[in-house]
Amino acid sequence: MSGVRIVDQVSPYSSLLDNIGFFSVTDALQTELRLFLRDVKREVDECQRTVDDLKTALWSAQKDRAAAQAFHDAHDSISPPIHDLPAELVIRILELSIGAEPLQLTHFHFREPRRSFSMVCRRWRRIVLSTPSFWSDHVAKTGEVNMAIMAAALKRSQNAPLSFDIR
Repeated sequence: MSGVRIVDQVSPYSSLLDNIGFFSVTDALQTELRLFLRDVKREVDECQRTVDDLKTALWSAQKDRAAAQAFHDAHDSISPPIHDLPAELVIRILELSIGAEPLQLTHFHFREPRRSFSMVCRRWRRIVLSTPSFWSDHVAKTGEVNMAIMAAALKRSQNAPLSFDIR
């Protein structure tokens, strides 16, 4: 709908509407009134088409929203709730799990907590490998230090204070 709408204007026939029954309407006036009403009917029809188009668009949007929600709901269970935890909280949980257990520099045992945690998922691996405090406490037997493990631990410890227990 463009331009000025008929319904936004003052009716040229308002005096007739106010005085119905008090005077007769001429044939010319009846013809003019029919033409005016035809234009009003066109505007009503155009408004109805707009309403119908909006109903169709709303129905389509609601259908799309329902499909998107169903897709979300179906895939939401794939991501465990622990992945919603901030990295800082995951680090704290892992710190409590590792406890005071130093990193063995002689061999990287399959039960070593840092290794186990880094194999849970990509996110945990990224967290474990990038948390300096997990790599700053070391223990080894004299003469049995695995230099590859030591080099990796020193690199990952970044600027964290180091602790070595050589037995």
